[in-house]
Amino acid sequence: MINDIPFNMTYTIGNDLREKPKDRASFEQGISYLTTHLTKEKTTIGQLKVHSLLGVLYRIVEQLEASMIHLQIAKAGLQTIIEGDKLQIVNSIRIAQTLQYQQKYEQAEQIYNTLEPLILQEKAYKKLLDFVYQHKAKNYFEWGKYEQSLSEIKRAIALRQLKGNEELLASSTFALKKIQEARR
Repeated sequence: MINDIPFNMTYTIGNDLREKPKDRASFEQGISYLTTHLTKEKTTIGQLKVHSLLGVLYRIVEQLEASMIHLQIAKAGLQTIIEGDKLQIVNSIRIAQTLQYQQKYEQAEQIYNTLEPLILQEKAYKKLLDFVYQHKAKNYFEWGKYEQSLSEIKRAIALRQLKGNEELLASSTFALKKIQEARR
């Protein structure tokens, strides 16, 4: 879906462990493009996926109110369509990330703590556990809870090593380095 956007939607991870658009103007054009194409999605589930993605993209450009609006639309719709589906978990992680950006660290933590046992119960969701650990670590990092952050990022790294996804592993390794630097 994001690959279909004819604008530069790439980003880097900053020293604060937040995503930063490589080309902010192009990134924002991509958000506008996706917003205008939202109604062209033929299925309800397709529209909800776009809302969830818009929530992520708005968070990256720190338009947090718009981020939360789209994520809440996706959450409400997903709950009525596919109770307990993987997409609800992904969307919940995204909501927790936006809460973190709003400095609502305890609320984000509650979401991650709720998601972990849900994921562990269902084999089909286990591929999402490293994302919970990674983003929980980033939440603790911003919160200044470096020991908890370190513990969670190590859990993410262990799972990502098993996955063998070098891009995800590099992201976690970078986060580990920044967490260790912050602890000094």
